[in-house]
Amino acid sequence: MLANILGLTNFSADKFIPVQGIERSLNDAMTATSGSMVYERARNGRPVTFTNSMSEPTLDGYDIYLTIREPLQAIVEEELDLMCERVKPHAAWAILVDPKTGDVLAAAQRPTFNPNDRATMTPETSANRLSELAIEPGSIMKPFVVSYALDKGFVTPNSIVDCEQGVWKYAGRLLHDTHNVGKVPVTEVIKQSSNIGTAKISVMMGAKNLDNALRSFGFGQRTGIQLKPETSGIFRPLEKWDSLSVSRFCIGQGIAVSPLQLARAYCMIANGGYKVDLRIVDRIERGDDVRVMPVIREQKSIFANPTTKKMITDMMIGVTEAGGTCTDAAIEGFHVAGKTGTAQKVINGAYSNRYYASFVGFVPAEDPKFVLLVTCDDPTVGSRYGGSASGPTFKAIAERTLKYMYVQPQMSREEWLAERSAAQKALHERKVREDALVQARREARDRQLKEQQAKQTAKKSGTTVASRPASTSKSSTIRR
Repeated sequence: MLANILGLTNFSADKFIPVQGIERSLNDAMTATSGSMVYERARNGRPVTFTNSMSEPTLDGYDIYLTIREPLQAIVEEELDLMCERVKPHAAWAILVDPKTGDVLAAAQRPTFNPNDRATMTPETSANRLSELAIEPGSIMKPFVVSYALDKGFVTPNSIVDCEQGVWKYAGRLLHDTHNVGKVPVTEVIKQSSNIGTAKISVMMGAKNLDNALRSFGFGQRTGIQLKPETSGIFRPLEKWDSLSVSRFCIGQGIAVSPLQLARAYCMIANGGYKVDLRIVDRIERGDDVRVMPVIREQKSIFANPTTKKMITDMMIGVTEAGGTCTDAAIEGFHVAGKTGTAQKVINGAYSNRYYASFVGFVPAEDPKFVLLVTCDDPTVGSRYGGSASGPTFKAIAERTLKYMYVQPQMSREEWLAERSAAQKALHERKVREDALVQARREARDRQLKEQQAKQTAKKSGTTVASRPASTSKSSTIRR
């Protein structure tokens, strides 16, 4: 377990050579130091005891204690294997983090290697995707944009956004949704994952505010984790944005982030806006010398409005409820806050028909015990969407993790089912109202079109009506 994080060493010229992972990052701390003694000696080589001498003892290297919890690591590894059997992806990864401290509780990826069998090592299996890979994230970027807009007062949860029935032109380019969405409140923009709705909110905020929003969540920066190498991702400075950037970065296109960066950013939503550095090393020890790695957490939240966390969390809870994009991630007895992402892969400089399918969330939504990110790289069996490809694995890992942590359900089975039934009923009623409104608009449009056509026909052909004969011999006509 944890092979890509722990890393490995080679042995050359009687020395251990660190190659990657923790072995490389903390090689100096783990390496033993040679002792020495400096003294004066007589001609026969014996030390002169009455003179000054100095000695440095031989010391073992430090023992490294990780934040990883072995039972949770086993859960993540097992469920990741099951997901790979189910959807047959090119690669996959998952990371479980404590949002309050930034402690990485478990992290795994596929493919991986067996450190005891170097024949299993290839560039594909040995790379640490969690810290080294930078990809376009897709729709899992949307909550960061919307939370910032809520916090700064650009919108409220009930602000209406016209999602243009799935097609919108901005800066000369078309932007599409995966399904038709009309005029909906901001809550539904997140719940239904509307690209157009999010882009319109971003354009309303402006490029500078969008740049501030994404950088405040740590994108474009390393996470502070004790791993080498670690990418800072790709996030162009504001002066290098083009006309499309403000409508594309907000939906996870044109910006590249690492799985670790995403996990940390969602920790900030889950903990109320406090930036934390990720920790994978808890402490190092050598005898009585114990050095605890500090929890680095900013004292001030990025959210100015204390209700922002609740507003965005409520929207993300909707993602796993009726009408949301990932009901497969719902967990009985709990509110699950999450977000789906289905990002087109860029291959040879162009978007392809291959995808990164992700689901990320936190449980319980109101007082999260962990943040969990699950991603499939190019699922080849079943659905390509994040909700159906990664959502079930999120649920499986989260359920087992909650049991391991002895986290009690927030509500009984009956209460949970009643709540979901109410959400389903509200969804049905809303759809009936929307369908009736759409039908009324269609009928009004049809009537207007028929009236216009009738007028145009009458105008082109003309109609003559004879009047009654007058008292004179002349007749008159009236042209209508």
